[in-house]
Amino acid sequence: MKSLVKACADGGVPFREPDEQVCFAVPKRNIETWLAYLRGETVDESAVYPKYDCQSRCQHDVERLDAMCRQKKSTPVPPPSLLHACEEFRRFRLHR
Repeated sequence: MKSLVKACADGGVPFREPDEQVCFAVPKRNIETWLAYLRGETVDESAVYPKYDCQSRCQHDVERLDAMCRQKKSTPVPPPSLLHACEEFRRFRLHR
């Protein structure tokens, strides 16, 4: 995320206006880390997790993510990048 902010600054492009409907959900390594966490696994954001054979299998994980972000609580503590995504989702909802 910091590199995106820097690239925008270097290019003279505004990063994001406070009222813009833009949401950044960026895993530290890959989305499979978040999916593993949402399935109840203990995760490490620097580890590699297997991809799903069928993308539609993650629907329940996405629903858990939505519920977690809306409730502002989760156990165990999620990866930092997932917490940041929840903050982004809340910000996005406020500006819709």
